[in-house]
Amino acid sequence: MFSIWPLARIVEEYNRESDKTFIIFADYLINAHHLGFVKGQNGVFKNSGTTPELIADTFSDVMTLINSDADILY
Repeated sequence: MFSIWPLARIVEEYNRESDKTFIIFADYLINAHHLGFVKGQNGVFKNSGTTPELIADTFSDVMTLINSDADILY
C-alpha cells in the first residue's frame, strides 16, 4: 500500500508545497501519511499531518521496513 514516487513527482510535489521543510518521497494509502526527509535533520520521517516522526536512519532502512511490513510505518 506504499507508493514510492519517481523523481519527477517528488520535484513536482515539492514545488507545489508551501512548506519546503519536508520532502516527500512516498505515501501510504493514497496520501494517508507520507514518508520523507526533513531539511536540516538526518534520517527518514513519517508525517501524518502533525510533527514528523523519525522512523529510520536511511532510505535503505525504510525500504527494509516496508518490505518487512514493520509496525513503525503505521
